[in-house]
This record gives sequence, structure tokens and C-alpha cells, in this order.
Amino acid sequence: MRIEMRWVGVAILAVTMATGCAGTAPRGTAPAAQAAAATVVPGADAKPEALVAGVLPAARLDRPAPLMQALKGRRSERSYSDRKLSIQQVADILWAANGVNRDDGKHTSPSAMNKQGVDIYAVTADGAFLYDPVKHALTQVATGDLRREMGGQEFVAVAALNLAYVVDTEVLKTEWAAVAVGCMAQNVGLYCATEGLGNVVRGWFEQEKVAKALALKPNQSVVLTQTVGYPKEAGKP
Repeated sequence: MRIEMRWVGVAILAVTMATGCAGTAPRGTAPAAQAAAATVVPGADAKPEALVAGVLPAARLDRPAPLMQALKGRRSERSYSDRKLSIQQVADILWAANGVNRDDGKHTSPSAMNKQGVDIYAVTADGAFLYDPVKHALTQVATGDLRREMGGQEFVAVAALNLAYVVDTEVLKTEWAAVAVGCMAQNVGLYCATEGLGNVVRGWFEQEKVAKALALKPNQSVVLTQTVGYPKEAGKP
């Protein structure tokens, strides 16, 4: 079953106005949590480790990434190697998507009336995790490799990471959630362009299958999924 995609087009267009859609009420502060996280795990250049629940390392904010070059490099990738991401890279990706980037507790992506009604789930070979942007931390919601449950394309089960953007319909209308999700997904795509990673947003998934894998509640609905990983090198199987 394919999800309704009409709002996804609105969502992707909404990234152009992301900087002008700040919310009205802060949800918490992140600088202290990010500072504490800085020594939790090795950096991105270290050997990839299993993803586990807990505080993530702080996002690397000092990395040079000219915006125009990131826009030039952004593309959709549908061929991936099985190379794992480092914990640092996962931390950077999630922070880019919707991390807290100001002392007043607001986020890298806009949210209508700052309701923050969208959750991001990260699915890897190590399990499924819910991202807490205020604490910049992960909570494990399922064990085992559930990547194949995240979509119909073969590459979904191969790439290192799949993100599921999930709206709480009791907090935010689905159409407004779609705008927020479009901005989050574009943030991830731009990060990937600066990190040598591939990504692709996907509407081909089974709502019920993803909901079961992530143990979602009846009031939660998957808006969009996104695959992230290292592109497969030409000529390699």
C-alpha cells in the first residue's frame, strides 16, 4: 500500500520557507545535553559500533559545509552498500533533521505553532530507535534487523539507516506534519551531500507493517520514510 503523497509535495516545497516558520513556545534546551554527549562515543572516523539506546554524541557543528555546494550535491540515491554508519554520523543526521539548535529550545526544522508533533525513528541492523531531540538521545523500541519492514525496494534492507517520520495525529494535523517532515528530510539530504552519503525519500511502504515494527500507537501515522547510507561503488556487487 502506498501512502497518500499529495502533502509530501507541499512538504518538500516548504523547505524554502523553513527559516521563516519558527514556533512560539520552547520545548526544552539542548546545549547542556549536547555538551554532556560529546564524550559518549568515538567520532565518525572511528570503526562503526552497534547503535544503542542512550545519549548521542554532540553534532559536529564546526565541519565546513558551504550551503551552495551542499545544494549542488544533493541527489536521490537508490543503490547502496551495506557499510555501516558511525554513531557520530547517526547523531549528526538526527540532529540535522530536527535537533535543538538554540538556547530557547527550538529546532533545526520548523513546526506549526511549535507543537513538535513529529517523531523520528531510526532503523538499523541493530534495531529500531526513537529519537529524543531535546535530550539528543535514543530510546530502543524494537530489537533485531527490521530494515526490510521499512519499504518495498530491495535497497531498503541493504542501506545502513532508514528513518521513519511519524506524526501524532492528536497533536498535529497530518497536512501540517507533512510540511515539517519535508523540511526534516531536506535537512538530512543536505547533510548527506556534505558527508559523501546517499539518501532517498520514499513513499513506498506498508503503513501497517511499519507501525507494527515500530510499536506505534493508534494515534501515530507514518508520513514518510527516508533511506540513508553509503552509495554502492560502481562495478561492485
